[in-house]
Amino acid sequence: MLAIRSILCPVDFSEQSREALMWATLIAKRRNSQLTILTVIDPALARLHADFEADPALHEFVDATLSEPVQQELKLRIKVEVGNASEKILETCNQEDVDLVVMGTQGLGGLRKRMLGSTTQRVLRGIKKPLLAIPKGVGIELESNKTPADYLGRILVATDFLEGSSAAMPWAAELAEDLAVPLVFAHVVQPIVVPRRWRRLIEGVDEQNVADAQRRLERFSAGFGNASTQHDVSLGEPAESIASLAAVHNARMIVMGLNNKADSRTRGPGSIACRVLYNTHVAILVVPPR
Repeated sequence: MLAIRSILCPVDFSEQSREALMWATLIAKRRNSQLTILTVIDPALARLHADFEADPALHEFVDATLSEPVQQELKLRIKVEVGNASEKILETCNQEDVDLVVMGTQGLGGLRKRMLGSTTQRVLRGIKKPLLAIPKGVGIELESNKTPADYLGRILVATDFLEGSSAAMPWAAELAEDLAVPLVFAHVVQPIVVPRRWRRLIEGVDEQNVADAQRRLERFSAGFGNASTQHDVSLGEPAESIASLAAVHNARMIVMGLNNKADSRTRGPGSIACRVLYNTHVAILVVPPR
């Protein structure tokens, strides 16, 4: 069983960070985890308004989000830092041995509704712990009759068979079991692109690669699924195809590995994960290699 002893939830007083806090609370309650709620104040604000007190404002935000009975069930900690938001989030992760970070994909700093917030993107590219990114509009009601399955439908596990995907598998399996949500394992095969004059030389190769990937996916996921688990291999561009597969399978959470090594294959640290966040509107858990 995965140990989720400590959860960090950065908030910026936006409605999106409120939704992220509700998801963090749900997981913390189910795993009896310590929940640290962090807000980071811009140094310019601290300098211009020496009498500004962020701690009472953060307590007020938490009280407006979580009822007193819910707070009493939690091992809750409130923390305020001054500095660069992404740097302080990553610093807290490392210093306090956080097991999971839960945050909104875009808060008050976002200027364009469909773009990934700059703070989230910088955290995603530097993080060494699993991060659950919550987009706007996928909040939950903690004190309702709805179950997590009502909100999530299914969990889509996107794998490229690399080290990060192996690390993501246990998280997907345990979340699915813990939240009683079916799993869909998915892999995207990128088509071979050649000039028209040479296309006859690769006839049938893409289809063969899809068939091979289907068999490999079933082996790769063995032991993590159950009788209701589905497998789906598609042909296309990874980020766009993963977003499409989530919609096809009614999956409102995606779990995927995070490759933070910049090379020609990934086209930058965490690039596929970032593009999936751009292209879809579901919760996404990204898991770095162990």
